[in-house]
Amino acid sequence: MFPYFNGLQLITRFGASAIYHGDQLYVTGGVIKNCMLKSSEEVCALNIHGNPVSVKNIPINFAPRPLLIGSTIFGAGGSLIITGGSAVCFSFGTFWNKGSYTITYPDSTRKYVHRSAKPAETWRLTRTIAAEVQTKSPEMPKSTGPVSIVSVMRTELETAADFNRILESSAPAIIEKADVGSCLTKWTMEYLKEKVGLEREVSIPRV
Repeated sequence: MFPYFNGLQLITRFGASAIYHGDQLYVTGGVIKNCMLKSSEEVCALNIHGNPVSVKNIPINFAPRPLLIGSTIFGAGGSLIITGGSAVCFSFGTFWNKGSYTITYPDSTRKYVHRSAKPAETWRLTRTIAAEVQTKSPEMPKSTGPVSIVSVMRTELETAADFNRILESSAPAIIEKADVGSCLTKWTMEYLKEKVGLEREVSIPRV
């Protein structure tokens, strides 16, 4: 059984990377259910030869803090090299790491750490290549068949069974007079400016 950290399994993560290097298993990045990882918890080393297995955090002090999801990790001498890492979140856009990161083992007495007369080289970002963005939307193929107008059912919901019937029909429907809460009257321009802020950038999908 793996040890717990703050009531959660520290190594039970989604989107993490792992590598067995030297005599330990290193896990980097990822997310934990109902918990936000601190920067000091994102990289941990597992000693899997003992009983029970022990876990030790490896603090990182990168600024700005990298996004260690979807990244790749590999060992190079006495260091761990992390490259890549990105994510796309609706309404918040795309983020990716713009470089590589080097983590030196905190315990320099380990027998597998490579020792050399010259200092270890640190990976760094040399250049960023911008991807070409297509400005013009591709034209949709024109239909050669006849165009027909299809009417869409309009309905009101009185019971949960009414909504289930719409789902089972697998057909589009316009639901009228639906109670979606106080947002219809509460979300005025003044209210949104107060809660969101005038300088907040949002993404609006193009229809």
